[in-house]
Amino acid sequence: MNSFAPHALVAGTRFSLMNSEFEISFVDAATIRYSSCHGGNQYRVPLAVFWKMVDENSIGFLAVGKNGSSTAVNAPSSRILSDTAQAEMLRRYDYVRRTLAAPRAPLSRRNLLHAIQQTYEKHVARAHHAGGIVEDAPGVSTLARWVKRYVNSGGSPMALAPRSSKNIRRATGFSIEVETAISRALEMHLTDNRPSGVQTYCNLVGLILEGGLLSNGEKIPSKRTIYRRLASVDPYVKTLKRHGKRIADTRFRAAGIGFETSRAMQTVMIDGHHMDVIVVDEQSRETAGRANLVCLFDVETRTIVGWYISLLPFCSSSALAAIKDMCSRDPQLGPGGVPEAVTPDNGRDLVSNAILSLCSKIPMHFTPAKSYSPDDKAHLERFFRTLNEQLVHMIPGSTFSSPRQRGNYDSQGMACCTLTELRELFRKWVNEVYHKNIHSATSRAPLLAWRDRQAESPAIHFSAAEIDMFARIPYPRKINNGRVLLDHLFYKSHVLATWEVQGKKDVVVLSDELDLSFVYVYHPDEPEKIVRADCTKAKYASSLTKFEHDQVRAQLRDQAVKDRQEVGDFAYEVARWKMWNEIQGMKTQRAARKLARLRSSIKAEASASYSRNNDISRKFDEDRTGISGEHIGIVIPRGPEELSVEPTQNMHGDHDDLDTFEIAEGD
Repeated sequence: MNSFAPHALVAGTRFSLMNSEFEISFVDAATIRYSSCHGGNQYRVPLAVFWKMVDENSIGFLAVGKNGSSTAVNAPSSRILSDTAQAEMLRRYDYVRRTLAAPRAPLSRRNLLHAIQQTYEKHVARAHHAGGIVEDAPGVSTLARWVKRYVNSGGSPMALAPRSSKNIRRATGFSIEVETAISRALEMHLTDNRPSGVQTYCNLVGLILEGGLLSNGEKIPSKRTIYRRLASVDPYVKTLKRHGKRIADTRFRAAGIGFETSRAMQTVMIDGHHMDVIVVDEQSRETAGRANLVCLFDVETRTIVGWYISLLPFCSSSALAAIKDMCSRDPQLGPGGVPEAVTPDNGRDLVSNAILSLCSKIPMHFTPAKSYSPDDKAHLERFFRTLNEQLVHMIPGSTFSSPRQRGNYDSQGMACCTLTELRELFRKWVNEVYHKNIHSATSRAPLLAWRDRQAESPAIHFSAAEIDMFARIPYPRKINNGRVLLDHLFYKSHVLATWEVQGKKDVVVLSDELDLSFVYVYHPDEPEKIVRADCTKAKYASSLTKFEHDQVRAQLRDQAVKDRQEVGDFAYEVARWKMWNEIQGMKTQRAARKLARLRSSIKAEASASYSRNNDISRKFDEDRTGISGEHIGIVIPRGPEELSVEPTQNMHGDHDDLDTFEIAEGD
């Protein structure tokens, strides 16, 4: 069994587990909360389980050496003593040292009394000379405990330091029923309803009255008792229960280890910033909204290596524009070039095919920051503060950092700066003010630090045209009428019409997320022949980004949903069904009209035939005497009123509109 008592654990004690260093953040009567020394989440473990792991040698305590390294030892870390505690520790040490100076039987009563008398006289003489106050001499039993504690600690004077009375658990004096009510009141306090301390005390009084405990002579605890109980709860657990895990982890996590770089463009941070200034439209001079900045910051030299200002929020399109600006800069002329690693947010802002395509073609990769961890980009956060203080808050139309700071300033009425003017002001401030000022962290001007680091380890770069082609996303498409369809937009070119006639319909379209007004098209068999195709909606697609186009498409989809809800479910299908029946009815009426015309025609033909037969009969009667020995029989057709015309069964089903009829004889 380990010889160290559980009460020796204090906040700040470090230990080793699975070859990783951890630090105890909080200790209560039953639980230990700890976290990694390098930053990370909070963990909790029962006290009994912790000491069991110590007995199994799974956990080893750490002591910090002179060089700052941690070494596994079997002793908790020391604590810092106040001046009073230090003086008391030295006073006790004098008594212990005098006791252990005896040649034999140091813990005998005679030796202890002798040591107490000699040491006390020495303290009295010292106090008389210095004009101080002498503490009372300890008793024999007290001195024996001091000696035992000193020996068990291996001769450490820190073992004689007075223990704080705050860690001593006082007797409650309440019955089990009242303690149960207090526990229930504390559980009510640790909920997302976030009741106050006063409300928690009221809940306790209600629980005691509800349980009828006053009739048994029980006393109600005071408010101060409840406040002490609330203060004894682990602050992390309190925040976890009342505000949630994300806020608790963020609030109780110290800043992580700083970035260590040795060359320029080794680590570049990227982040968006909602600038505290309102810009106006260049044509109408009406307010257009607050501008947004996307900035890339080199950690080693503290220089700004790329940026982009627009009215777009921080999205993949604005981030891509800033990255293209950085990669197309010549490092010999100023900060810029292709970085080794970029640290963005751990969100979906940079999840786009264009940025992934760019990273696959140039030596650059992303190392996202941890979620809800602004410490991973602390350099950029501090730069944004400097930007606001030295530039943005001086521009007319500034919104300042808070309503209290803004006061009665009319930001809307004072706005007069356009987006182009804001970009020019930012460029001048970065190049002429920020880059030439001495940085407090490096004690150097960022521009000169870049010059020296660039000479040691030059960065590479590409031309703007090459970066533009690298960032374009390839989409396989088919040519139709000399056009290609991409994102609900048609792009046309006469060359595409020629390729279509030649049978080269399968092509690859290269689209730029920052400008949808045109695309590049090439055939897979001839990738060197690239053709530009312009959008058929030239006015709409002028300087249109994919982010803006997606927002427009989303609004159209929402409008379609609203219209569909207004006209009713299946209204489209029901309308088409009714139209189908109407069309079928129209076809039946047409067949009836054709039948009537056919009947009229047949009756007219029958009447004409009947007249011709009568003429033949009369002529035959007249000439009958001139025919010898032969009788010619003539079949006289019936009158037209005796003919009937009926349609066949398949008349209504003919799809070629050629109806069939039958002529039936009358009875």
